[in-house]
Amino acid sequence: MKQLLILCLLFPVISHSQTIIKGYDYCKDTLMEHLDTQRIKKKIRKRNKNVDFLEKRDFLTSYDKQGNYIVEDYANNNPDFFVVFKYLGGKDSIIYIKKEFNKKGNLISKAFYIGNCIVDATYYYNEKGALIQKEYVGEGYYIGVNQLQAIISSFLDLDIFNCYDDSMGMRYEISRQQEEGKLVYQFTCVIFESGIARSYYIDAYDGKILYKDEKGTKECSNSLEYFPKERIAIPLRKYLSCAELFHI
Repeated sequence: MKQLLILCLLFPVISHSQTIIKGYDYCKDTLMEHLDTQRIKKKIRKRNKNVDFLEKRDFLTSYDKQGNYIVEDYANNNPDFFVVFKYLGGKDSIIYIKKEFNKKGNLISKAFYIGNCIVDATYYYNEKGALIQKEYVGEGYYIGVNQLQAIISSFLDLDIFNCYDDSMGMRYEISRQQEEGKLVYQFTCVIFESGIARSYYIDAYDGKILYKDEKGTKECSNSLEYFPKERIAIPLRKYLSCAELFHI
């Protein structure tokens, strides 16, 4: 009954709505609209000049004044295109902005991500910097990301807008996919080195918490303390043992 009440409060359903994360309005972001591509190329050449082959890197990393982690890289290893990732809140945040630039340093596209999910749309720009197209994603995903935050917080002791990959190797992943004929959000908590994981599936239409899959949690129960605490009972759909997980 409690779960049903929470879901009722999340409606009415909104599609393609503007989402504001932690007070950050990504639709009005005007940072890095032009990129100094020559600076990047020069710094990469300088750094790689006197290092071994295995230590060569084709990207730069830095932090801005707000503590956001910045990665500047060649897009698809093409020296005429560049991609910049800005991780809001630091290096281990699952929230980031991805911007692509051409060889002149002009912005050609921009998208906002939580995990592997694009929020709202990808924005495309012409050579003069004018917006020429908004390409929406997630057709049929009527639960917005702000609603997804509330739903996950209703059954896990976790806020996805404030969760980070931690020192114990815990990673958080969000993706859209189809399961058993339904469009769903998959939210996964996984210990990176071992692969021990829990995945939760949420109906993208009405926000219902469907079930979970687990990998190695029964045999490696000492690792459970690192997973977010479940507030309610969630049915287990599939279980993969440690033997199956590690191919023993």
